[in-house]
Amino acid sequence: MSMVSDWFGTQGPARSRRLSLVAAVIVGVVIAAGALVYVNTSGTGAMRTQSAAPSRAVIDGFRSAHFGMNEGAVRAAIATDFSAKIGPAADAIKVIENKVERTRILVVRVPDLFPDAGMTEIGYVLGYKTKALMQINLLWGTPLSPGVTSEQLAVIATNLQRYFVGQGFAARDVKANIKIAKGAMLVFQGYDVNGRLVQLVRRAEAMTSPSATPAPADGAKPETRYRQTLQLSYIGDPKAPDTFQIGKGAF
Repeated sequence: MSMVSDWFGTQGPARSRRLSLVAAVIVGVVIAAGALVYVNTSGTGAMRTQSAAPSRAVIDGFRSAHFGMNEGAVRAAIATDFSAKIGPAADAIKVIENKVERTRILVVRVPDLFPDAGMTEIGYVLGYKTKALMQINLLWGTPLSPGVTSEQLAVIATNLQRYFVGQGFAARDVKANIKIAKGAMLVFQGYDVNGRLVQLVRRAEAMTSPSATPAPADGAKPETRYRQTLQLSYIGDPKAPDTFQIGKGAF
């Protein structure tokens, strides 16, 4: 599947300069107000909050899929969560082998997971040694839904920022609105009480192919078009991911 290259690694990035300024303002306002915001979303997705005050973020996985599940359990979780949208899960799930990290990825595409977001691609990453679920990546963007606009992706990013700010992440464990590469911005990052990671990254890459940006008939300079993606990752063990690595001193 074409989008797998966007989230093969264990970390991700995201965004255009114009929208980064919008997000900068929004994130600043949301985080500044974080102490006043509480979103009661316990049990509805990857996040849950403990009922005792102050609430503390806990990352278990995404919806019915939890870290540590074997492949059979992950497939059952996908069927539970999305069979109504994607049909029989056995037919909808694609399997990708990451030959570098030697992980196995179960990939599904889900329509209308987020309002006005188009298609969402979800990758469930099974570890190299344990064969257990170690990471979940959700991806939105123009390669999946060519008609999705920058403004729509900005709305998704803003709503997700609001959601995570309300989950009880300790301020010292949170980063937001940080440019991490050309055209890429870390919109939100937080560690839960167990050291698990949630990361939201926006990327905008200029499309330089002549076929992608044909010259206007009047001879004017063609407008630069962007390949835009938004990636949300839940990572079970960001410090020691279960991927193939050459042992120290082996070569």
